[in-house]
Amino acid sequence: MALQASGRINASDINSELGVAPDTEHPFKLAAHGGIATINTQSGSYPNSTAPYKASEWYSYDHGASSGWAGTTTSLQGRWDARENLNTSNWSVASTDGGSMGQLNHQNSPTVNTSSAPYYVQYDGSNDRSTSTSNVYAGTNSSSHWSLTYWIYDTGGQSAGYERITGFSGYRCDIAESSSTHYLRLYHGMWRTTSMTVSGGWTHYAICYDASGVSNGTDFVKYYKDGELIQTGMNHGYYINNRNYALGAKPGGGENWNGRIGQFCIYYRALSQAEVTANHVADKGYWT
Repeated sequence: MALQASGRINASDINSELGVAPDTEHPFKLAAHGGIATINTQSGSYPNSTAPYKASEWYSYDHGASSGWAGTTTSLQGRWDARENLNTSNWSVASTDGGSMGQLNHQNSPTVNTSSAPYYVQYDGSNDRSTSTSNVYAGTNSSSHWSLTYWIYDTGGQSAGYERITGFSGYRCDIAESSSTHYLRLYHGMWRTTSMTVSGGWTHYAICYDASGVSNGTDFVKYYKDGELIQTGMNHGYYINNRNYALGAKPGGGENWNGRIGQFCIYYRALSQAEVTANHVADKGYWT
């Protein structure tokens, strides 16, 4: 049973959650570093093991949390999660719903943080990126449905109007951030600027494309921020089948983005708002 999400937390509450006697005496620092019991990093929220060590860092900590991810897994082509399979050379896929998406190889040494929560990869906006070793599969032109979801921390300082958060080969459907307005932009032969800003602080974004109406011009993209539908774009997007891709820049480099990514997911269908919300809720206690 998880600790409460607000209010006063006593040392005895933390001890009970960790499975030791309630009257065990110890400093918060020792507990946060796993000196009383190994911290379960599968919990949606857990202490970050850096000073200052406060009781409030234990809000919602669940020592018995399942190792399974609580987000949407149906039609999940790949989930890259900084809490799993991340090192300074590459970032291996954490889970899929059939098939393997391999790994992302880091180019020019983006900063990798796995020492204190929340974990992430930070791109410098200059020349680093993470490139795919497998192409994405998301249907053909007439049956393409896909979703991209992210946990992003925008560090600002974009140097141009189209810095790639994600880039696909052939500029098939790039996701970028504007330098002046910080609006999220999508490229599919032309730039589509949304009303959704890429703001500072950890935020969950989802871009969901449904091409079921491609023949009559009613295909569209839905843009979500922290589980909330922000905008629907008619004739936005394009199929991304059999394309390689990169995080933080175009696959071959250039138009580099400045920011942190904690999680990136590719789906081969358009997620519903309920499914996008499930992804947000699954991890909002960690990336906040």
